[in-house]
Amino acid sequence: MKICKTCQVELPLDNFYKAASKCKPCHSAYTIAWQKANPDRVKVYNNRSNKKRWKVQKEDKDFMLKKTLYRQANRDVRIETAKRWNQNNKDRYRIHVAKSHIKRKGADVFIILDREMKALYASSCAFCNSREKITMDHIIPISRGGRHSIGNLQPLCKSCNSSKKSRLISEYKYYLAKLGK
Repeated sequence: MKICKTCQVELPLDNFYKAASKCKPCHSAYTIAWQKANPDRVKVYNNRSNKKRWKVQKEDKDFMLKKTLYRQANRDVRIETAKRWNQNNKDRYRIHVAKSHIKRKGADVFIILDREMKALYASSCAFCNSREKITMDHIIPISRGGRHSIGNLQPLCKSCNSSKKSRLISEYKYYLAKLGK
């Protein structure tokens, strides 16, 4: 038997962690309170431990095969779950999409409204006028100091966007002219 220093209740030893002065319920309550009071430190710790775990998992061929098979077998369920989350968390999803296009730290991010995105995707390609497989392109690439804002976006088809890469429009037109010769 041992007395908990927090709740002052005498409990059997199996209700305590090894070499701990608090019982398991008190320790759990303390941990939860500390995590709520220190969210930044918890995030850093979790990121650090997750990176280590992910690195080990990526090297484990059996785990990766099992993960791939699971993802293939449950593709429809995963897509439906993601769609539901995106619809229930529109603001968080919009921010996630905006941040996912940032390729360089320190770039400015602006929220792009749904109607602006719909108008962008409804347009034809700025270079070849195709309406198939329209993607979003940064006129001034983020990697070259551009912003992720509606004023810096243009619709390009997938092939034009892939060949433009991180070029400016003038550089891309020069590239196209050289290809034509």
